[in-house]
Amino acid sequence: MKRYRILTAIVCLLFVGGLVFEVAAKPPRSSGGSRSFSSPSRSSKPPSRSSSPAKKPSFSSPTRSSKPPSSTTGSKPKFGSPSSNSTGTSGSTRPGATTGTKPKFGSPSSSGTSSSRNPSSSSSSSARATAARKYAPTQRATAPAKSSYTSSSGKSVNVRKDSTAVKTMRSRPSTDYTPAARTQRTEVHITSYGYSQPYSYYHSHSPYYMGGGYSSAYWWMMMEWDASRRARWLYNNQSNIESSAYQKGMQDAAVAAEIARLKTQGAADPNYIDKEFADNPDLMYDQDYVEAAYNPTVQPQRSAAGTVFK
Repeated sequence: MKRYRILTAIVCLLFVGGLVFEVAAKPPRSSGGSRSFSSPSRSSKPPSRSSSPAKKPSFSSPTRSSKPPSSTTGSKPKFGSPSSNSTGTSGSTRPGATTGTKPKFGSPSSSGTSSSRNPSSSSSSSARATAARKYAPTQRATAPAKSSYTSSSGKSVNVRKDSTAVKTMRSRPSTDYTPAARTQRTEVHITSYGYSQPYSYYHSHSPYYMGGGYSSAYWWMMMEWDASRRARWLYNNQSNIESSAYQKGMQDAAVAAEIARLKTQGAADPNYIDKEFADNPDLMYDQDYVEAAYNPTVQPQRSAAGTVFK
């Protein structure tokens, strides 16, 4: 009986202890359960949060990665707003195409072009009128040559009426000396004698006043001759041109040495003409000198309205 009681007592204690253990264990389970159920929800939320941020960077990463380029491109206007217009395509165009050339040529030439545009409008119209000028056809000059004239640049130029060049010009038909005819003959001459540049180069080159009625284009053509050829022309024509032009030609050491040698051989010949221009001496001179030397009769130009009316 005692053993039975002891066993029942042990069983009761075990039962009670189990109940106590369950009671003691239930609060953590209920709280833990709620936490365990909430924790998954919270744990699931963090994944959802982690997944949602993960997804957002996935969508925002391109935008963020695209923003840096925009920030870089945006940074160019910040630092390059003045040059952004010039660097819109590439940085290499910044010094070269826009800012490089315009400051160099723009400030002098833009003022020149802006100031020359107004004169050029009048000068272009006068140039067109000059280019379209026609002379009364004659087989040779009939009116006497002028002794002097005032050039378009406002300088007084003497005409060497007895020179070989003027006599040769006056023996030709007047139609050879219209501006259009002289332009065509000069183009043929430049091509035939193998000059390095086309006609337009010599006539659009920076003008140089040599004096004597010689054209600026002739000066630049002559600069392509060899030193001995230039020396012979300068030595013989030194009295026909400006002293400044003669001194400029003497700046070439080879030319100066050849002129020194020519001085020992004899006096200069003021009628000297380079063999290349012996048959067409007018190509050495500008249009003003040719007209003064030949003195042709200029035909009046009829306007379109006058022609239609007539």
